[in-house]
Amino acid sequence: MKTYVFTTTCVNSTADLILDMVDRAREVTWRTFARHIPRHELRALFPGPPTLERDYHARFYSSRFNGRRCYFLVHSATEYVWAEPEVQAA
Repeated sequence: MKTYVFTTTCVNSTADLILDMVDRAREVTWRTFARHIPRHELRALFPGPPTLERDYHARFYSSRFNGRRCYFLVHSATEYVWAEPEVQAA
């Protein structure tokens, strides 16, 4: 299974990239989101409690960010984005 890398938040990105991602988004379950995102990254950003899967302020989505498949979560009106790693030219 592909692991996605933390890429940005809406605070550090452009409005155009975030709006395009949000417009394409589909909500996913915590279980689907957690399969793709490294747990240590989530714990670093959200040390809890409560844990994200029980936090009613958190919502989880899949979409595309800047042309790459991504998963993101929205917590306290901030989007946190994990995208496919960029392909390096050989």
